[in-house]
Amino acid sequence: MSTLLYITAHPHDDRASYSMAVGKAFLDAYRENYPGDHIVTLDLYKAYIPQIDTDVFGGWGKLRSGSSFDQLSEEEKKKVTRFGELTDQFVAGDKYVFVTP
Repeated sequence: MSTLLYITAHPHDDRASYSMAVGKAFLDAYRENYPGDHIVTLDLYKAYIPQIDTDVFGGWGKLRSGSSFDQLSEEEKKKVTRFGELTDQFVAGDKYVFVTP
């Protein structure tokens, strides 16, 4: 069993976008041909993805210098945790599909 990470970066759905319609057709065919595979969808227009800002750089810097996670500010914890989740999700994928305008 493989994991397909299906990433969309489009503000419209498959009724308003040719790209998204092709992506949906691909997913339908993929599910039919690989029923045992796990499909994870990441919609970049809907997902919380923090801006890489001073909180993120500060948190990463503190962790790199040996500080514990508990020593980060609440904003640093929130943003660094989310980037870790997104990284783990990407690394866990075996196959990737990107749908963009």
